[in-house]
Amino acid sequence: MHGKILLILLILQLFINCSKPISVTQQLKPDEVKTLISQDTLYEDVILEVDNTRKSISDNIVLMSKFTDLSYPQYLEYKKSTLDTTFMRNIQSFTDSLHGLEVDMKLSMYKTKIDSEFNALRKKYDSENPDNYFRVNFEGTDVEYYEYNSGVKSVTTLFKITPLKGKLEGGAFHYEISPKVTGKVVASGGCRWSQETAKSTTYRWEAPYEVEKELGAQSGERIQNAYDFTFSNTSVRYYGKTYTALDLFDIPIAMRMYFKNDSLERYQYRYIIQNYYNVEIVDWINIFQIELSKEKKKLNLLAYEFESHSPDSVFNKTIK
Repeated sequence: MHGKILLILLILQLFINCSKPISVTQQLKPDEVKTLISQDTLYEDVILEVDNTRKSISDNIVLMSKFTDLSYPQYLEYKKSTLDTTFMRNIQSFTDSLHGLEVDMKLSMYKTKIDSEFNALRKKYDSENPDNYFRVNFEGTDVEYYEYNSGVKSVTTLFKITPLKGKLEGGAFHYEISPKVTGKVVASGGCRWSQETAKSTTYRWEAPYEVEKELGAQSGERIQNAYDFTFSNTSVRYYGKTYTALDLFDIPIAMRMYFKNDSLERYQYRYIIQNYYNVEIVDWINIFQIELSKEKKKLNLLAYEFESHSPDSVFNKTIK
């Protein structure tokens, strides 16, 4: 009788051991791998990830013992849940709300100050920017020839200056020349004039040496068809005051880059707060990662911790 009881207990123990899910700390045999994959093809990726993770922590016996109660089926369900579109969408939606609150709080603190300073700096920029006082256009070339052999003696470029705010007392600009087919700058130059002008006036300057022959050999129309002229005004004298482009560099780029806008957008306010006032606003992705980590822990804390040691996990480097 006593022998029968021992036999029954032995059979029960064997049955329990056979039916108990395999722990992720155990190395699977080929037939066990085959059996799991036959149950769910997603096991292919899970088994590979588990195998790599186990290898990465195999030298730490304490850490290995921590995960003995985590089985392959449990880890599979955890991975399925974390990759579920509804699961991810809910976290993204919650992150949107949290990030919105973060931005709203900073906007409430800085918006009035930004508007005041932005408008003052834009007014300064508009009133002192040489580009707002005159426009430059290429008009053609004037070629002078030697009398004794008809060779080219000199080539001058003709640029038309058009005042935009009334009479000017002088000014300067820089230009670059690039062939339309390549877009590469092949020549550049700087020009200055000091005569008063209240209407469109054409001035002459020596052509750049690099393209002197090319410009001298073509008509103004052909040159305009073949080359692009890019102008930037560097200074202007207007009613006794001289304004230079260099002075505008005192205006921070974080403000200046939005001066052409009629009004600032929400993301532009955020950029100015972060880059002009150096105030930290938590990025959306950082909030998302924190919330994702919280929700993963709720699903299965042990599985989350095991995943955090996985060299295959994209979140392992950013979420702890």
